[in-house]
Amino acid sequence: MKILMLDSSTYGDDVNIDKYYELGEVKSYSTSTREEALKRVSEYNPEVVIINKIEADKEFIDAAPALKMIAETATGYNNIDVAYAKEKNIRVANVAGYSTDSVVQHTFALGLYLIEKMSYYTGKTWGIVGLGTIGKGVAKIAADFGCRVIYYSASGRTQDVPYERKELDEFLKKSDIVSIHAPLNDKTNNLFDSAAFDKMKTSAILLNLGRGPIVNDADL
Repeated sequence: MKILMLDSSTYGDDVNIDKYYELGEVKSYSTSTREEALKRVSEYNPEVVIINKIEADKEFIDAAPALKMIAETATGYNNIDVAYAKEKNIRVANVAGYSTDSVVQHTFALGLYLIEKMSYYTGKTWGIVGLGTIGKGVAKIAADFGCRVIYYSASGRTQDVPYERKELDEFLKKSDIVSIHAPLNDKTNNLFDSAAFDKMKTSAILLNLGRGPIVNDADL
């Protein structure tokens, strides 16, 4: 089996990848530009490609006819054309839950850094965008801090949780603190734009722990 790693430097210095070399013929690159990635995937024609930041779109996928699997060394799929991969019978896998605890901790580190006073949270409304594993972890701690917790679901699904789901307009108006833990997709891209900011409290705090393009920085 031929395995191609295109941006192994993104794994971190403390990750041992020796096991991959037991699975087949491995070629690894620390980083790859778009042009380099296309050239390397075409020349090596791997059965498995392992990426983190590289965009695996139609052009990339078509460049490797032998490709059977795209492994994403992160939680988000936004850099992969999942629909096209499925059409080509290429399996797509990610690393689910690897950063849950650290992201939950980082959320509160950011919040505490901005607020500096624990008492601020009591009675405040904490709004969560994306009530997945990380979002639920944040919700539990926010509730323990004395916050009222509400959430917004971009998919429109209501979950069996002890928190209220709000539509976006009401969610923005009610939240004193907003933390984002959603994936980047068509429903969340540019979700927080100038129109959204206008509906938020002037004293509100926004913490983006999701992908950057969920928040339109140009409108801040």
